[in-house]
Amino acid sequence: MTDILLVVNDIAGNGRNGSNTFRIVKNFAQKGISTTVCPIAENVVLGPADYLDNHRYDMVVCVGGDGTVNAAVNLLMKMEDRPSLGYIPAGTTNDFSKNLKLVRDVDKACSVITSGNLVNYDIGCFNGFYFNYVAAFGAFSAISYKTDQKAKNTFGYAAYVLNALVSAPEHLQTKCHMRIETDNGDFEGDFIFGGICNSLSVGGQKI
Repeated sequence: MTDILLVVNDIAGNGRNGSNTFRIVKNFAQKGISTTVCPIAENVVLGPADYLDNHRYDMVVCVGGDGTVNAAVNLLMKMEDRPSLGYIPAGTTNDFSKNLKLVRDVDKACSVITSGNLVNYDIGCFNGFYFNYVAAFGAFSAISYKTDQKAKNTFGYAAYVLNALVSAPEHLQTKCHMRIETDNGDFEGDFIFGGICNSLSVGGQKI
């Protein structure tokens, strides 16, 4: 591995992920790896897709939260010749990384990424969108992306909980009629919530 596209979501988590960028690039440089930095921030015109259209990278490394890595998965799944994906957790909840027991320490994460030990991971598809963690419908399924980013930066995980409590009366009126076909039988009915999980927890809660 000699060439990495580093996607840094400076909005995720506490909003200070950019401060670790030099540290990450230095770690990679010490291993002889060339790094191109793609920041995700306000008023930045070029996104990861623009870089991937113009160059073949060995790996895309994301620094951010669950949404950041999911966006990268959706981008890479549409490519025929996909680079590998690395991830440094730096979001609000980091459910995905907790399920895989990924390290959050920047130096240790860089060491794991550059070790060359790749693993396969299952990806699902739901209504044309790829998911690596969970796809859901019904009550509270929109909480993760409708919670204000500034509130997440300030209050962390509590921002999700507060949003869920405030919107609970509306969400609990939700009903989705679904027919679900599985290897073990078919199910049909009205559901308040449903989730397809590739995970041991959802929204920070074990299932």
